[in-house]
Amino acid sequence: MIKRQHRPIQVISAANRGGVGKTTTAIIAYTAMMADGREPRLIEVERSHERVFERLLKSMAVTGDQILHVDLPEASTYADDPAQTRALFTKVFEVLETNEDAVVDLAAGATLELLAAAKAADHADFVRDRGANIVLLACCTADDVTSWGGAKQAVDAFRQAYPHGDAIVVICRVRGARGAEGARKVLEEQGVTRFIEVPEHTSRVMTHMYGRSGISPHKILQHYDPPNTTEESKKRLRQELQQELGSGSLAEAGLDLKAFRDWYVNVLHSFTLAVIGDPPEGPTEAPKPGAS
Repeated sequence: MIKRQHRPIQVISAANRGGVGKTTTAIIAYTAMMADGREPRLIEVERSHERVFERLLKSMAVTGDQILHVDLPEASTYADDPAQTRALFTKVFEVLETNEDAVVDLAAGATLELLAAAKAADHADFVRDRGANIVLLACCTADDVTSWGGAKQAVDAFRQAYPHGDAIVVICRVRGARGAEGARKVLEEQGVTRFIEVPEHTSRVMTHMYGRSGISPHKILQHYDPPNTTEESKKRLRQELQQELGSGSLAEAGLDLKAFRDWYVNVLHSFTLAVIGDPPEGPTEAPKPGAS
């Protein structure tokens, strides 16, 4: 893969609670950045120690030693112990202060803790004059009004902590062409200006496949329509992939391989435009794991 000259981008995928597409969003952001010729640092901040982000990344041929882990206490807040909270997030701040690309999968409900800590200690000196490369992806779902409020709260806190950064609300589980209208209208009235819409199939099918087989969308894109391959070889690869997914797995999730490939490429394109800027020329292809 030919590396292009670009400004660094450091993505923080966040949500006020679990189950609204936060880790799915982090995976898509990582895939889009790899397709753009980037090799982002990967950080997983969590309380549960389940290593969900790591498990999904491993299905994309990312090794565990490429992922930086930050483990938070089960029940603590910045108000409980400001000094400890700042210390816990030190590793995250150190990466954000570099000129390296990065993707941070932030523990559900930890957004305000991170942003409160960001305004304190030495990191505050950095964000006063810099931090323009940092992008918050505040996740919510189209059908959950409570999650809209959480996304708006995260955007407001981010703007205070990183005044030069960019905040985007990612609306997941969007059904149909007008499925995100309600969320967008409410959030726009409250001052949110940037959005990415993720179709319902994206979250639902990705979750289904991860849970059943650990096979990433990245792998499906590679196997569905690999370049410079005969139709006979493509057919064989698709059959092998379907077997690996399990009999009826995609059908149970309401999608076939072609539909999966089409909507996932569209989602990658949306993330590339919103987070990175103009996508590279030519068709979108799945990045090869470890390519450089």
